[in-house]
Amino acid sequence: SGFVIFLTIQRTQTLTDFAVSRFARLYPVFWASAGVTLLFQLWNPVDIGTTEPLFVLMNLTMLAGFVTKAFIDPAYWSLGFELMFYFIIAILFRARLLQPSRFVPVMATGLIGATLFAAVCSLVGWAFPIMPRQLTVPYTQLFIAGMVFFKLHQGERDWRLYALLAGCLAAHWTMLFNPGDHINLVSCLVVTASFGTFGLFLAGRLKFLAVKPLLTLGAWSYSLYLVHQVVGFSVMERLYTSGLVEHTVVAIAAALAVSLLLSWQLTIHIEQPAARAIKRWYRSRKAARSISGLNRQIQP
Repeated sequence: SGFVIFLTIQRTQTLTDFAVSRFARLYPVFWASAGVTLLFQLWNPVDIGTTEPLFVLMNLTMLAGFVTKAFIDPAYWSLGFELMFYFIIAILFRARLLQPSRFVPVMATGLIGATLFAAVCSLVGWAFPIMPRQLTVPYTQLFIAGMVFFKLHQGERDWRLYALLAGCLAAHWTMLFNPGDHINLVSCLVVTASFGTFGLFLAGRLKFLAVKPLLTLGAWSYSLYLVHQVVGFSVMERLYTSGLVEHTVVAIAAALAVSLLLSWQLTIHIEQPAARAIKRWYRSRKAARSISGLNRQIQP
């Protein structure tokens, strides 16, 4: 998310441009995917997702994580963090704090602040409170690292960017590392490997991955993320309970096939057309307003 956000920022002139772009990208296919997930819950209920009407409505805003952990699909937990990241980026963009001369000091300040807050929570035994969690505090270092990697990808070679990148990795280990917690250790190792993978990408060593099947999966990835979990468990459980499948590998393969099929259809019939339509509508309105404003200026 940190890496690709600058692709949007580079095409953005106003906050409205930014908001429309993000809405068009995220919400239409999210609503469609939530509907598909609920249908699978009706077909074969699984206890990992909510169908309570109030929680469903809250989920459709993507803001349910502010007040509850009851998600239509547990995978939706990250969407609140994503929205808050966009909100913070919008503020920084409006304040012109993402300009090259200000980027490193601003991001270093955010990284230090998030790390210190995590340290205080650890010392006093707090879990992250709801609001600071949604301010991306546990993931600030990852969002910033993505943005730094983008800067390096664009050819910027300021030593401070490398220092900031090292600080992001150190912050992740500082926030999560606990010798007695194997899950957090795995997280630290996976994130370190991810940093290394980005490094290989910047060095041009991963071009062999740019093949059509993987690029296609990349295009489907958001839809796949939105439908894979509840749908997958629902398919596997139905296959088991009906006696059609006895082997786990077969059940997993079936769940994967259904998830991929759904993500493909959601991408080509909902995500891409809706995004194009919304952006086309926005451009036409923007052009009409510009013409109207110009006419008012030239009228005597």
